[in-house]
Amino acid sequence: MSLELRRKLCIAGIVIGVYLGFRYLVPVAVPFFIGWLLAVWIYPMGAWAERKIHLKKNWVGTAILLLLLAVFLWILWMCGNLLWQQLRLAFQNIQKISDWALEALDQCCQAAERMTGIEKEVSRGFVLAQAERIQEHVADSVTPKNLWRLFSQAGKVIAIGTGMVISWLSGILFLQEMDQIRQKVREFSVLNGIRRISRRLGQTTAAYLRAQLMIMAVVGIICTLGFWMMGSPYYLLFGIALGVLDALPVIGTGTFLYPAAFYFLLQKEFTMAAGCVILDLVTSVAREFLEPKLIGGKLGVSPVIVLASVYFGFYLYGPWGFLAGPLSLSVAYEIGKEWDLWD
Repeated sequence: MSLELRRKLCIAGIVIGVYLGFRYLVPVAVPFFIGWLLAVWIYPMGAWAERKIHLKKNWVGTAILLLLLAVFLWILWMCGNLLWQQLRLAFQNIQKISDWALEALDQCCQAAERMTGIEKEVSRGFVLAQAERIQEHVADSVTPKNLWRLFSQAGKVIAIGTGMVISWLSGILFLQEMDQIRQKVREFSVLNGIRRISRRLGQTTAAYLRAQLMIMAVVGIICTLGFWMMGSPYYLLFGIALGVLDALPVIGTGTFLYPAAFYFLLQKEFTMAAGCVILDLVTSVAREFLEPKLIGGKLGVSPVIVLASVYFGFYLYGPWGFLAGPLSLSVAYEIGKEWDLWD
């Protein structure tokens, strides 16, 4: 077998292995990985407490983890309760929202008629016809089989809750055995390559994804506060949605805010229109300020590569592909780099 053929077979094996790992193994291992990260994060605090005030670091670390769990559950309960109230309010006002959407459609069709000359009735009829087709498609898809699939999703919610508990329990256990684990890892020379790959990933892709998650959280908080100040009853719902939109390459918050500003302008609600524009400017400035601080311009991540990895991630892994796509691409690249396959 020629060297070039072996190199190609190794690359194919790495790509297939990384895909299968992220598709089937990583979702199962995520709670333990989070627990390990929590233990690594808390361990220095416990070591400092043992050195300064002579308390066992295991006790201190366990107490900190339990306190963090209590705070996290409280925040999750408060935000979940508020989000449920806003969703329930939206369903209760579904008729008002429908009337508002029809009124907005009329305003947009009138503006389109003035700018393009297409009659308002023509464009309005086209949009309503497409909406009716979508409604018929959704109605046809409501079958007993699909409803059973919908109810089966409740099991995933239970699995997520169980995973959260396992994350904290594994974090406590990892914390208690941190010294022994580190010693055993150093003793196995076969893990040297894995440590090098993990270190490079921590300096590049993991840092990038961590920065994007932090920026997404900041943008979501800014949008939530902005909609709250504008008096929207769905401020948390819109804030979360815009935070997720901002995390996607190319799209950003302006995809929603500028059409909303245009609608409010047609309605002569100039304060709301200005609020949407100002909110987009504030989130854009926040992103431009935070990206150099959190990423530092050291990664050289091409937006085209990020967009492609996110797209293929969604296609291959589902909703969590916007994280798994870039990460799996980087893992495959770093493994090949460790074996000098790209040369």
